[in-house]
Amino acid sequence: MLSGIRFQRAWVQRQGMILSTDYNESGGGRLLLDDGSCVANLFVLPREAEGRFWRPGMYVMVIGAYIAAESRDNYPSIKVHKMVDLSSQPDREAMWYMEVAEAYSLFYLPFSVAASPPPSS
Repeated sequence: MLSGIRFQRAWVQRQGMILSTDYNESGGGRLLLDDGSCVANLFVLPREAEGRFWRPGMYVMVIGAYIAAESRDNYPSIKVHKMVDLSSQPDREAMWYMEVAEAYSLFYLPFSVAASPPPSS
């Protein structure tokens, strides 16, 4: 729950550097991503990995579902829905910080203000 609103599924967007990759025979894999605040497990299905070779050192944007049941080693786990290589974008990190600030202003701030108790007189 967030500010009294119950969510059934949490979608996550992150950007960061791929630290390691471990592909299986079916073409899917597990990647570790460091976004500067923590390391996350990324589970890539074969259809998301098809035709792309994700490797350590790449800077990527990831959108996917947060999977609490798969989180281990103190790393949050994300089932990748979409992943984009941003390695060649020179302003990638600056743009990410702007997106985070915009998301906070649009989504979190209004909920936190609405959920705040009225000031006492």
